[in-house]
Amino acid sequence: MLKRNRIMLSIIIITRNTSYVVQQVIKSVKTFVDEIVVVQNEKIDRGKVDSPQTKEKIYYLPFENDFSKLRNFGISKAKNKWILVLDSDEQLSMELIEAIPSLIKDPHIDGYWFRRKTYISKVRYLRYGFFYPDYQLRLFRNKKEYRYVGAIHEQLTIPKERTKELPLDILHFPTNPKYTSWLDFKNMMPYIRIQATELQKRRFSIMQLFWLGCSSFWKLLFDGFIHGKGFLDGYAGFRAHVLFSLSISAGYFLAWYKKIT
Repeated sequence: MLKRNRIMLSIIIITRNTSYVVQQVIKSVKTFVDEIVVVQNEKIDRGKVDSPQTKEKIYYLPFENDFSKLRNFGISKAKNKWILVLDSDEQLSMELIEAIPSLIKDPHIDGYWFRRKTYISKVRYLRYGFFYPDYQLRLFRNKKEYRYVGAIHEQLTIPKERTKELPLDILHFPTNPKYTSWLDFKNMMPYIRIQATELQKRRFSIMQLFWLGCSSFWKLLFDGFIHGKGFLDGYAGFRAHVLFSLSISAGYFLAWYKKIT
């Protein structure tokens, strides 16, 4: 990799541990960014660690079924004017790395959306439907009013008109895959439980939850697989859209079940 000048940018990585995968992500970005903030939600013996050589800072925060809390904690530790948020199983494409220095100089934009490629093997990613381009708002100005909301499927509170979508890619190589096999549905269960808990807090009746559990599956499957042309990914696209639709539907059914028991 060519040597680059460091960018005054903080990268925030949320992870369960400092595994080999996380270290690979850190290695891929530490050559060009000024600060790396790692938020672990599993206990580590050494607590917080600062490394002057890599600008890496590691913190521990217990996971309380709230992804926004983890991300906002990371933001609170970032010192630079711009922040890039990554998951521990994501990497930046070379084109995105090269574009960042000019992107953060634009005074009219506060946030950038990038496409995300979700890989189901080392070389194959899902190209259609809900899975690509799957724009994610990941690069943004470090302002106190910009924070994540929502325990799951969290969103940043940046006005849409202050953001911009760009055809640049984040590469997602899931360590806990959801779409490579029908058996991957078990990896979705933690997210389904969080979704059900959040749904219980809303004023849905028992009948509404049951109806949404039934209707959401078919609506999502049609929107992604048919209207979004997920069928162009073949059997893999069918499996991925069924599993995704089923996971959302299951959240409603679990909330319904908890209300009637």
